[in-house]
Amino acid sequence: MRVSLIKLRILLLSNSFYFFLCFLTCIYVCIHIFCLQKETQIDPKTTQLSGTIQSISYKEDQVKLKIKVKKEYVIGYIKKELFHYELHDCIQATGTLEIPSNNTMKNLFNYKKYLYYNNTFYTMEIKNLKLISKNQNPFYKIKAWLIQKMETYKSRAYLKLFLLGTTDELDKDVYKSFQENGISHLFSVSGMHVSLLAGVLLFFLKKLKVKEDKRYIVVFFFLLFYLFLTNYLAPILRSVVFFIFVCINKRYDFHIKAIHLLLMTLCVCLLIDPYYLFNIGFLF
Repeated sequence: MRVSLIKLRILLLSNSFYFFLCFLTCIYVCIHIFCLQKETQIDPKTTQLSGTIQSISYKEDQVKLKIKVKKEYVIGYIKKELFHYELHDCIQATGTLEIPSNNTMKNLFNYKKYLYYNNTFYTMEIKNLKLISKNQNPFYKIKAWLIQKMETYKSRAYLKLFLLGTTDELDKDVYKSFQENGISHLFSVSGMHVSLLAGVLLFFLKKLKVKEDKRYIVVFFFLLFYLFLTNYLAPILRSVVFFIFVCINKRYDFHIKAIHLLLMTLCVCLLIDPYYLFNIGFLF
């Protein structure tokens, strides 16, 4: 075991290793973005889709759903009074598919590209929902319970913004004022959330005299669950991966430079999803 760690340490301290890793990652990303264009498997003329509910957000009299259909997603909109379902329920949606619109002015936000980078090709005005099967996944049950608890508070839009990074339920004028004042980044989930949560949890585990290895394992699982709660947002994924690398580096005395840890984080995230390259939260 010790010999293996020494060999791994030698490898991780080599500049050539990071050059080779970055080179392979660049090739992988270029192939996926420029050679393997994403294509939808959904017939644009279809009026019925079956899939699982991945996220739910409420706004006035409308509910916005992210529905996973096989390996891609559809953003659905339905009237609040017609919606009585939970996260990860398998449903059949009936409605009209629409292709998202491009930006009308150059260099402004392009909603169609944004959805494309997130493996989403259509939006849907849902007229009717039919339950196929209820959610049996315990993790989604916990997530649904937490979101339902947030819904009981008057400040639920801000709670979801601070904890889950969801801006859908925030008043447009309020969010616009954040942007105009240049403080919208302060309300985004990021590395600050990961550092704060991990730091607090490590502190209490240390007070409880939990062994160091077990402390890190508990924190790793907690952060992975938080990543799940935030729907695997790119900035949270980046922060969690970087935190795990930093802890492993410290625990096993690899003495890896901070820039090399950052490069490893970049490569791992882009190998998970090459389209994170276009995510502004990930780049920051």
